[in-house]
Amino acid sequence: MTGPGARFDKGQMERIIARAVEAQSGQTDSFSAEEVMRIAGELGIPPDAVRRAIAEELRTPHSSRKGWFDSEVSSSRMVDGAPEEVARKVTGWMQRNEAMRLRRRDGAVQVWEKDPRPLANLRAGLGLTAGG
Repeated sequence: MTGPGARFDKGQMERIIARAVEAQSGQTDSFSAEEVMRIAGELGIPPDAVRRAIAEELRTPHSSRKGWFDSEVSSSRMVDGAPEEVARKVTGWMQRNEAMRLRRRDGAVQVWEKDPRPLANLRAGLGLTAGG
C-alpha cells in the first residue's frame, strides 16, 4: 500500500481510476451516462465538466481509411461562445491557416475540403499563413 504522501501524475491517476472502476464493476463492460455522472461526482468532478466530457467522447474523431491515406477525417469539439462568433472564427482559421474551403454548411455542421487554388496551397506550403 502507498502512504498518504504519495503523488501521482495525470497519466498514473487516470490508469489507477480506470483499474479501480474495472475492479469494482466486475463483468460490466459499459456504463450509462448516469453511472458515469455518479462516479465522477464521487470523485468531486463538477457535473458540467462531466457532461462536456461525455459530449466530446460521443463525438470522438474518426477517419475513413481507403488505401494508404485517410480520405476523410471528422472531428468535433464543444467550445464556449455564441454559435455565430465561433463559426466566424473557425471559417477564418480554416481559410487562412489550413488552406481549406467551406464545401457545405448544414446548421452548425460544416464540411471542409482542401482549397484547390494554387495560391492557397502555395501559401500553406511555404508557411505564409496568418499563424505561420
